[in-house]
Amino acid sequence: MKILVIGFGARAEELIAQFPPKLDITHMDSAPSDQNTVTGYDVVFDLNYGQGVSTPGAYDRFTGTLVVGGVCTPLVSMTAFDVLQPDTLIGMNLLPTFISREVKEWSFLNDKSRKAGDQLATALGWTFLEVDDRVGMVTPRIILQIINEACYTLQEGTATIEDIDNAMKLGTNYPYGPFEWADRIGLDHLVDLFEALVMEDSERYKICPLLMDKYWREETFYPKT
Repeated sequence: MKILVIGFGARAEELIAQFPPKLDITHMDSAPSDQNTVTGYDVVFDLNYGQGVSTPGAYDRFTGTLVVGGVCTPLVSMTAFDVLQPDTLIGMNLLPTFISREVKEWSFLNDKSRKAGDQLATALGWTFLEVDDRVGMVTPRIILQIINEACYTLQEGTATIEDIDNAMKLGTNYPYGPFEWADRIGLDHLVDLFEALVMEDSERYKICPLLMDKYWREETFYPKT
C-alpha cells in the first residue's frame, strides 16, 4: 500500500507515527498542485483539505482512497462544490491530539466509501467509530465547549489556568486540562472550528473573547517550549 500524507507540523508527525512500520509512505508539506502529484498512491491523507489550503483539481482523476480532515467542512460540501468522488472519500478527525487516540472518528457518504474505510482500517490495524457527516464530528464539539467554558471561567477571574486544568484532570480523568488541550490542538484550529460551527448555531458556539484575543495575539495559555 502506497500512502501519501499531505500536511505540515506536529499534526503530520502525529499521523505518520500511527502507521504500521514498513509501509510505503511519502510526506509532503504543501498541497498538491496537479493530478500527477497523487498518481500511483492507494491512499492520500490530506490534512489541509477543507481549510482553504489544498487544491481541489489535484483529485479530479484520483482513483484511490482520499482521507480528509472532515472537521471544519462536511464531506457533502466537498462533493457539492469540488470535483471529488463520494465513493472513495472519507472524513476523519485529523485535529492534533485526536489522531493518536486508540479509537478514531471518521465519516462516510455512502456504502462504497464505508467499504473502502473498512478495508483501510484492516490494513492499518486501526479502530474507528463512524459518526455523522457533521461539522465538528463528535469529540471535537465536546472538547471545544469545555475549552470555551474554561476560558469564560478564567476571564471572570474565578480560578487560574493551572487550577482549572488540574481540577478537570483530577475530576474527569481527561488526559489534559482544557487550556493544555487548547495549546496542543492549536488556537488556529479551534477558531477555524468555532467559525464553522457558528454557521450552524451562532449562539451555542459563541467564542469566548479571551480565547479570541489569545488567537489574534498569537499567544498560548502556557509558555511555548
